[in-house]
Amino acid sequence: MDIADIKERMTLLFEQGADIHVTVHSKRPKINITESQARIVGVYKNLFTIEAVENGLKKTFTVPYTDIFIGKVSIKEL
Repeated sequence: MDIADIKERMTLLFEQGADIHVTVHSKRPKINITESQARIVGVYKNLFTIEAVENGLKKTFTVPYTDIFIGKVSIKEL
């Protein structure tokens, strides 16, 4: 799967308003989310934004498509 395919799938999930399950492990900024329910709230040219609940708080994260490509972020529905 290349970047264009990832962007196309994310756009489709955004348009459907589907809940996704996301796992993020990032050192900078420090984000550790495992199998958390999230929703895509925006899709842009080089990144997308998601809302997820982390430690009981709703947070918005910005994720570049390349993070999925290199494996920093995994989305179960992809």
